[in-house]
Amino acid sequence: MAASQIKASSGQKYRSSSGLAAEIECLLVSMIFVDSTLQPLSPVQQLRLASHAQWLEQLKAKLNNFLLPSCAIYLFGSRARGDWDGYSDTDLLVVGCSQEMAENQADKLRDGLIGDDVIAVSAAYWQAIGSESSLHWQAIKRDAQLVAGKNQ
Repeated sequence: MAASQIKASSGQKYRSSSGLAAEIECLLVSMIFVDSTLQPLSPVQQLRLASHAQWLEQLKAKLNNFLLPSCAIYLFGSRARGDWDGYSDTDLLVVGCSQEMAENQADKLRDGLIGDDVIAVSAAYWQAIGSESSLHWQAIKRDAQLVAGKNQ
């Protein structure tokens, strides 16, 4: 079915706008009506997904205003996993072509009050994280979602 017209499991048809808004709406509608257990999501779960999608788009817009060339910014932690609550912070990982570039980007984000925990690493370090790394780094690598820049 086309992105502009979605038939949900309830039989209702939903129309969306075009472009990025349509893609987001398609994703949300598919999540609203079918989760991993093929059960409809509750209204609270639907609201949670919509709220998170809106928060994520706002974060991406802010990050793109502060993005330096040759850097990528990843979201990790509870916000990336989807198990966040009202007390969750925003964990960001900055990956730069060098450690110095990553640190400069991280400082810029901290100065702009974007992100509560901002970690800076070089692209070489990020790529080297593997199964022999600490459980902490393995979890960050597993959960990381690219939110600005190009994948490193």
